[in-house]
Amino acid sequence: MGHTIFAVLSSCRTVERREEPKCLERIYMTLAYRLRLLLYTLIGLVVADGLITEFLVKNRLASEGNPLLERWVGGDHFLMLKTAGAILAALILWDIGRRYPKLATLSTSSCVVVYTVIVYWNILVYFIA
Repeated sequence: MGHTIFAVLSSCRTVERREEPKCLERIYMTLAYRLRLLLYTLIGLVVADGLITEFLVKNRLASEGNPLLERWVGGDHFLMLKTAGAILAALILWDIGRRYPKLATLSTSSCVVVYTVIVYWNILVYFIA
């Protein structure tokens, strides 16, 4: 379970030719597992961003930077809208991952990095304000 993709790949080189499909299946499962963890992390970060943003805007410590969401912040449906958008994005990335696991993993990793920066920025704004 704690195998990295490189450990799985190196073990693939040592198996006999007839066992290769099982080995490739293990690699796919490793990528699928990693993608699932990244998608859960992404959903959590989007929800955290929504909670922190709503808190900052309601207490007049900051304003929403996204003009599409600006009118929704502070309303009853803001967090529900953010959560639904995150789940929809995760489902789309999961569907892409079924056909192109490496592309989906790279895309989801990029989104996780961006949302991590956004959440840290929001926390920094709270401490500065």
